[in-house]
Amino acid sequence: MPDNNNPEIGKRPRRCVTTARWLLPTPIPLPGQRDDKNDSAKQCHGALQIGRRSRDLNPNAIRTAFTRMVHPHRASVAIAVPYLPSPHVPLYDGRVFNYDLRTSDTQTSARLGTFSTPHGPIDLPAFMTIGTRGAVRGVTPAQLREAGCQVLLANTYHLALRPGADIVQHHGGLPRFMSWNGPILTDSGGYQVFSLADLREIDDAGVTFRSHLDGQIIRLDPQRSIEIQNALGADIIMAFDQCVRLPATPDDLESSVARTIRWADASKRAHRRDDQALFGIVQGGLDFNLRARCLQALRDIDFPGYALGGLAVGESPDQMYDFLRQFTPTMPHDRPRYLMGVGRPIDILRAVASGIDLFDCVLPTRNGRNASAFTDARTLKLRNEQFKLSHDPLEAGCPCYTCQNFPRGYLRHLFLVGEMLGPILVSIHNIAYYQRLMSRIRSAIAAGRLADLLREFEEKTPSPDPEESQCSSPD
Repeated sequence: MPDNNNPEIGKRPRRCVTTARWLLPTPIPLPGQRDDKNDSAKQCHGALQIGRRSRDLNPNAIRTAFTRMVHPHRASVAIAVPYLPSPHVPLYDGRVFNYDLRTSDTQTSARLGTFSTPHGPIDLPAFMTIGTRGAVRGVTPAQLREAGCQVLLANTYHLALRPGADIVQHHGGLPRFMSWNGPILTDSGGYQVFSLADLREIDDAGVTFRSHLDGQIIRLDPQRSIEIQNALGADIIMAFDQCVRLPATPDDLESSVARTIRWADASKRAHRRDDQALFGIVQGGLDFNLRARCLQALRDIDFPGYALGGLAVGESPDQMYDFLRQFTPTMPHDRPRYLMGVGRPIDILRAVASGIDLFDCVLPTRNGRNASAFTDARTLKLRNEQFKLSHDPLEAGCPCYTCQNFPRGYLRHLFLVGEMLGPILVSIHNIAYYQRLMSRIRSAIAAGRLADLLREFEEKTPSPDPEESQCSSPD
């Protein structure tokens, strides 16, 4: 039985360092505990076996499994158990971040690949679910995993305001703070330069904000943005940039690109952690030559990934698609390509066909909270009278928890009476729908059929609903 006077009991577990090559499938006893088949050892062993089967095992990093044990005297003991991949997978080889291009589609510019991070690989193309303030509203990390999420996005600006980067760092960084053991990306806060236009002043060195919470004056520049993101501890962080709304004047676009290049270089110089990948952001509106100049400057600085910012901010979907089709193939073929803030299913498919790998948008969860459910056939507005007597799931054949358990009529009822379960359940479905869509896209690329899948969606996608096509607000 554990010694209740043991000074290690109740302490936060420290990161384990081990020279062991492989995890041995045996329980590790508590300090002072007999190494026999008692219940605690069985629980520990069971947790380890579950961990070994999990898709969260990362061949590129050693991580620590924390299992909380409760013994008969109710003394809580935290155990730190290092675990490694099975002998069939190579150990971490020193390349923490590595883009592996597996295949390209024969009929389009689509790419199938993997991006390795300290918290696991990301199968690309991928869609990031947004947890602005360190949480996806109403959805637990376990539910996100069940829905198929690989990587989450959190917002630097909002987390810097509340609870503060120092608080997140005190709790071990975002992965531990959020209890999310997969990859995380944080934006730079640069988007607030764009979205909080009435609360800001911009100069060549950075941006001065007036907090939307209490009016406090906040200064954000490349150095401070990277300092905050280093403290937050996400796997992928973004260089500070300036976005402008379209249409924009040539002078505004020139100024935005000049600052974006200058701030990208400052961001790279300020970056202090080799376990975080810093991506550069290409600006320039719909001006191909200006974008090309920005991209070349960022390539000279050298980033492990490149993002396209400043799209879906006023131009039409057709304008965006025409630009992506021309410009994306000019981006580095050996690095991930990230299209920021674009999230309609048809826009994702068109962007993938242009060669984009990574996406984010608030649409799945924001629309879910507003009684709007995504399906292949159409978007369901669940407050409509037509669903009052419906026994159908949101989408036939959908394996998500919501579709397996609740009919449309019940979900409509939840929204009409203001029950919080309604937004949660539809958010879960929408998140799962997006992840299934990305899985279908990856399968179609592997089979050389992405053009067929794109054609299928184009035939049934109506004109964009302005309410559904905007990803601009935080979630």
